[in-house]
Amino acid sequence: MTLDEAEVAVFAVVNQTSQTNPTKALEVFDRLALTESDFSTKASGELWTLVRAFLLSGQSVDVVAVAERAKMSDAITAAGGQKFVAGRLMGVAPGRHVAGEYARFLVDATTRARAQQVFREAHGRLKDTAIKAEEVLRDTTERLKTLTNRNPALRTAEGDILSLVELMEAARKGEKPLCYETGIRALDGETGGLQCGVLTLLGALPGVGKSAMLATMLWGLATRKIKTGFFSLEDDRLWITKRWVSNLCGVALHQLTTGRLSRMDEEALESGAPRIHEVLSSVVIDDRPALTPTDVVEASRDMIVNQGCKVVFVDHLGELRLQRSERYDLDVADALSGFREVAKTYGVPVVVASHVRRRPGLTIEDAPSLTDFANSSAPERMARVALGLSKCHDGIRVSVLKQTNGPSGRTFGLRLNQQAAMVDPLSEIILEET
Repeated sequence: MTLDEAEVAVFAVVNQTSQTNPTKALEVFDRLALTESDFSTKASGELWTLVRAFLLSGQSVDVVAVAERAKMSDAITAAGGQKFVAGRLMGVAPGRHVAGEYARFLVDATTRARAQQVFREAHGRLKDTAIKAEEVLRDTTERLKTLTNRNPALRTAEGDILSLVELMEAARKGEKPLCYETGIRALDGETGGLQCGVLTLLGALPGVGKSAMLATMLWGLATRKIKTGFFSLEDDRLWITKRWVSNLCGVALHQLTTGRLSRMDEEALESGAPRIHEVLSSVVIDDRPALTPTDVVEASRDMIVNQGCKVVFVDHLGELRLQRSERYDLDVADALSGFREVAKTYGVPVVVASHVRRRPGLTIEDAPSLTDFANSSAPERMARVALGLSKCHDGIRVSVLKQTNGPSGRTFGLRLNQQAAMVDPLSEIILEET
């Protein structure tokens, strides 16, 4: 992107919005938080102020009317008058949701250019032996401070309600989902599914059914063609396919693992293979061993940007190759911070599975607490949703340990399909009160 393209983009998005709704255009204008000094030329800065005057009066941005008013500006006239105005206002407009990126690029580019000019002038003054170097450095520091002390992110928040309304409208139309349902009815009822932009933790002692939950979540997403990235750090990639085949075809998982198939099993496998093949096209699996948190973050970005993945799973935290510093808890915190940043930056759910610590008295029948995750306080702080798993009669007990955007402290039971080692997504167990 060039500086000129960024300027055209912000003018065009305001102009285009004003043609249908001048009030919304003014709100877009104010959210961009640009001033005259943020533009590369005096002409562009004055045109920006002129556009706002039209919006404040409730008018749409008419190119001819703006050009007529702009005749009073020597800078705009010198830049080309009506041709200059039309070139800025009638350019290609980006979507309103990304216009802020153009504005930030514009501020960054113009600030950098002005900073370079300050340094050039300082360099010239330093050559003059009659001027003290301390004076030049002091003046240069003050000028740079003036350039950079304006933070366009610091603004009043009234425009956020419009962003929320737009987000809800996009969700209603199916253009930008706020969460992805897993197909596990009880879980989706409690959390809405996997929440976009949110780091979700799933914790359990070994042998409780963590992998069964993950395989079922992944199946629910993939069957609805929601492309998902899955880091299988503990097992090879085929474990997911085996469970899905077992669940769909009715072939016991241990028979697939040992290869002891009857003729009936082979026929069931042959019949179900095309369906499994179709569903697996929505899953991108990375089963490389000993990945570092940085490796997973970089591969996650590739999955999202280049492979089109909408959800990312990491199975599991304990298999990451951490730095193994003197502070294991800080290593865990750094890892989770990277995963949370991926979720926030790309607006996707990131689900990280973890074993919980074996504290005295904790058994597989006991619901873990947040402080049991990964021998670190980081999961408690960074997760927006945290689910703890424990064993119950015929299945798994799921405890909503934390949910920033919804109720927590609730518990429900899910029936386990022992043959396939997956959860029955529609069957809920009535738990005894304790």
